[in-house]
Amino acid sequence: WGMPDRRDNSPYIGAWWGGNFRGARQYPIVPKQGTSQIVYSPHDYGPSVYAQEWFNKDFTEKTLLDDYWYDTWAYINAEDIGPELIGEWGGHMDGAENQKWMTLLRDYMIKHHINHTFWCLNTNSGDTGGLWDGLQFGAGSGTTIKWNEPKYELFEKALWQTSTTGKYIGLDHKVALGKNGLSLDDFYANYASTEGSNLDGGTITPGGTGHEVVTKPTTKVSGTAGPSSVTLKWTAASGAQMYRVCKYVDGSWQKVTETTDTSYTINNLKAGTNYKFAVVIKSNNEWNLDYSNAITITPKESVIVTPDLPKITKVDYSESTHQFKLTWSAVKGAQKYGIATYQNGKWKVQTQLSSGVTSFTSPKMKAGQKYTLVVCAKIDGEWDTRSLKSRSVTVTIK
Repeated sequence: WGMPDRRDNSPYIGAWWGGNFRGARQYPIVPKQGTSQIVYSPHDYGPSVYAQEWFNKDFTEKTLLDDYWYDTWAYINAEDIGPELIGEWGGHMDGAENQKWMTLLRDYMIKHHINHTFWCLNTNSGDTGGLWDGLQFGAGSGTTIKWNEPKYELFEKALWQTSTTGKYIGLDHKVALGKNGLSLDDFYANYASTEGSNLDGGTITPGGTGHEVVTKPTTKVSGTAGPSSVTLKWTAASGAQMYRVCKYVDGSWQKVTETTDTSYTINNLKAGTNYKFAVVIKSNNEWNLDYSNAITITPKESVIVTPDLPKITKVDYSESTHQFKLTWSAVKGAQKYGIATYQNGKWKVQTQLSSGVTSFTSPKMKAGQKYTLVVCAKIDGEWDTRSLKSRSVTVTIK
């Protein structure tokens, strides 16, 4: 996926033929008028068709989502961008990696109620095989079909069917799907409220008597912009085991952190830049990747607070004792004060005083001497040496 209509745009991101829907996030197909009847229909295949790079590991549902599925097509259903139907999936029953991929995809579609069409029935698809192992025509016996029973058993669990009676549910509102099938109208009128179906976890429509209605927990997110930072807060969700804070980056959602708290601060952001954040919830050991609570927030400029400088407010001198006394203004955050003198072209701290002291009386000095003095504050372990010359005073011992 690159820029629209630019075949030379790099880098390209590999995908199955007919499987790459990354562009739908930024450029969804929206009709100019009327209700959209557009369905996104990606194709997905396993390593028996081609050993894609996301299969070069001990892959799991999570690795397939992270490496390929989610950003390529799964986000469309997860983020409710549009209707989605897996237009092709299927492959050889190899008892190994390809069968593992088919099982993982089947279970993912069931879990997330994604409809699909299987490739294929016929026997002559070389890179996938079919649900039929053999097909013969006889003049007297008619058509004989030999089913690939292990493959059909794997596939059949993903057919939409009622939870208890096992009746297959078709997509036509009036016409039933085969002898043991139901039309959509029949299902919703007579079965949805009592037993539900396998693709929605056995849940029923509200008001039924067969199962408890399962609802996924939700949360509402708010945010406060700080200096180069954002603090997110969200409402506690009933049944939540964990929260995942996500940031939208380059067309996809990326994990920032996972926490059981209901607030989190993200630092080191660029001031004046819009950031999009969402919080998703883990419940019943499953992440509900619903990003519809996303908010956009803009961090503020960092405010650099420059500490005040100690200002000498009064100089007293005693001719009888040859002593002087300096008084200065207090500085917030000062750890110590230092009395510095200018000697041989350099400033040198001669006396250090605690932060609660704002005056200093010198010892008896020798008459005829002249001293250039300044008061410094130590802040965060360092002497603040700004504007020493302009803040200094000169005391002459008489």
